Amino acid sequence: MSYNEKRPVIVNRCKWDLATKYGHHHTGSFLLTACDNLKIPYIDLEDLNATRGIFVRQIQDHNPIMYGGCGHGTPEKCTGQGGDPLLTKGDEEDGRLMAGRYGSFLSCYFALSADWFIERGMKAFFGYTIPWTFIAGTFPNDWAPGFFKAHYALDVAWAKGADNPGAQVASDVGYDELIASLPSWAARYAVANKQGRKFLYTTQEGPYTSPPSFKCCVCNEEFGSCLALTQHYWDVHMKEGVAKERSWICKLLGSLFGCPLS
Repeated sequence: MSYNEKRPVIVNRCKWDLATKYGHHHTGSFLLTACDNLKIPYIDLEDLNATRGIFVRQIQDHNPIMYGGCGHGTPEKCTGQGGDPLLTKGDEEDGRLMAGRYGSFLSCYFALSADWFIERGMKAFFGYTIPWTFIAGTFPNDWAPGFFKAHYALDVAWAKGADNPGAQVASDVGYDELIASLPSWAARYAVANKQGRKFLYTTQEGPYTSPPSFKCCVCNEEFGSCLALTQHYWDVHMKEGVAKERSWICKLLGSLFGCPLS
């Protein structure tokens, strides 16, 4: 993606519960910091500004090239402050609103809408078909930064001028580095996030989506499903002799957001 036009990035930084508090902070740390360093303009929809009305007006007024940021999601909706839907699959106004743009959505399940938005003219859609899960302790430190850094590797690659295949590689490397840095009880969530990605974009031949690859980043053994891969990592590549008990915050977030591995 080229930033030669210097069109802005529009960024969702809602902050209204524990998960979006982390998202607000680390979206600033990784995405906005990258834009600042690269002199790329952005529209920061922070806190109460992350609403449907403001989102639509900013797109109409400033014609951003890309959406980025963090908010809760469903298979049909990407949300902002207080769960206000910013985009909805099936809403033709939203299809027209995102036509010609790129999007990187840190919103659980929302990549299940990717095909619909691509069919209506989006140039690229990156997101997750699963509940994206991170581990956290005392805000804003501990385990969380690495999870957000891995997600934003694709956004930062785009910002630096990478094409879509190059951005995919940056995302792969970001997640592999995260997985290798974690003990197995935490790495299994990073593995699930990596395998739950969906990256769909347009080419001259038509829409292209990177096929899921259930390959272990440690030993390169291939598996038939995400569950089999995470179990393999748990059984074979444990960082410690025995599995650690998951922290209370990990259990809490898993129960709140429906982590399939909790």
